[in-house]
Amino acid sequence: MNKLITSITVGFDFSDNAREAAKWAAAIAERSANATKVTLVTAYPGHMPREVRDDLEQLQASEEGAARELIRQRMRDDVAEHGFTDEDASYEVMDGVKSRWPFAALISAANSLNSDLLIVGATGMGRLQRFLVGSTAERLVRKSKTPVLVVAQNQLPVERILCPIDYSPVSLESLNWAVTMARLFEAELDVMHTVELAPGAEIDAPGRRHISTDLRTELNRKAMTEAEQQFADALEEFDFSGVSWHRVLRPGNPVHEILQRTEELSYGLVCMGSLGLDHLQGMVIGNTAERVLRSLPTSLLTVKPQEFEVDERFL
Repeated sequence: MNKLITSITVGFDFSDNAREAAKWAAAIAERSANATKVTLVTAYPGHMPREVRDDLEQLQASEEGAARELIRQRMRDDVAEHGFTDEDASYEVMDGVKSRWPFAALISAANSLNSDLLIVGATGMGRLQRFLVGSTAERLVRKSKTPVLVVAQNQLPVERILCPIDYSPVSLESLNWAVTMARLFEAELDVMHTVELAPGAEIDAPGRRHISTDLRTELNRKAMTEAEQQFADALEEFDFSGVSWHRVLRPGNPVHEILQRTEELSYGLVCMGSLGLDHLQGMVIGNTAERVLRSLPTSLLTVKPQEFEVDERFL
């Protein structure tokens, strides 16, 4: 099913990475069959380029409305090269004093705008410095109900997309997004599933005996054969029309295989589901999407389970 993208929120702090996020939003909006509204969000007070700070210092403290309009105009100017107009883009200046955490402010903005997609750069600066991979980006992946696209530099135009799945509902929903992105960018799509096979030192607990090499080989062969059939069955109902796509079945650890394949084949985008675990759960059992995000050399789009909810009071 093609995802309908009518509203995109972009975290914007005037950095090169924020401009890259705006570039992605413009590229998606331009390719969408429907009208797509893009909203760039920043914070005031917050990080601003020197020239904007100089202009703001000339305004009196009471002229907050004028300051916010100046910032909006600078945002317009900053992304004008991407073809944004006031008809298809808006510029929100959030209260930087009340917004304790940038990720919470962005989630609140995306929720209030009913956004279909939230886009941020892989790194940031200044007050929005927590856009660094490992902090704000991970928190967005963990806490945002809205799908989150964390973009790396120089990945446009997207030519190849990877979508790892484990047959869970959220991973299949991420495949819907991957198919949509493949259609938008006319990109090739690889759908990957990994199978963790019996290791070489497997032990039969009751007898404390090592599994023989022949038995292990037979077990692994059977596991791969069954996985091939399960893989085909899981994708049978998907509509891949208009997309050049391939099934990729790999033995091994999911995180390792995702990172290795991404490095080998230079994917421009990886789409995958995220469980949205809280911090303690994430420390205990981990979250594949977050673990991939910390090391991934390319852009990552993560999707939450349909039933996922977060009380904004606890962001």
